[in-house]
Amino acid sequence: MNTDLTAEQIESYQENGFIKIENFLNADELEKMRDAVTESVDSMGNSVLNSRSDKDETFREESVDDEKSYYSQVFLQRLNLWRINDFIKDFFICEQMGKFLCELEGVDGMRVWHDQTLQKKPWGNPTAFHLDNPYWSFSSRHAISIWVALDDATMDNGCLWYL
Repeated sequence: MNTDLTAEQIESYQENGFIKIENFLNADELEKMRDAVTESVDSMGNSVLNSRSDKDETFREESVDDEKSYYSQVFLQRLNLWRINDFIKDFFICEQMGKFLCELEGVDGMRVWHDQTLQKKPWGNPTAFHLDNPYWSFSSRHAISIWVALDDATMDNGCLWYL
């Protein structure tokens, strides 16, 4: 995982609110993450939220079967994959990631609220412009969201873009 930051990158993030890190995962890590996400999503079936604990072997069922629902056709969403996959857990809950996030935000500590996979289907409905922060259950100005792209995002395959 490429988490070494320059002073310029930290300053740019703190000024602009985003940073792009090329090759954040090396080729081996990327392949393992793809496999881990695929395996985890497949094991969850139609459940959106993985509420499994060590003692609970169930998933919380969400209404994702409604193929006529506009929202269900925007993307496939699954939460808390770290609870069922050790590779994902070790990726997000490790000292290296914590140090990286704290350096970006200029704070002494961070915690993970959740992990989430969003998979855009070909010809899926558009994702409307929105802000994630109002939906979060906390108000810290040091909340951070990370997008780790598992596939290249290009104009040809439907990347995020504005006119």
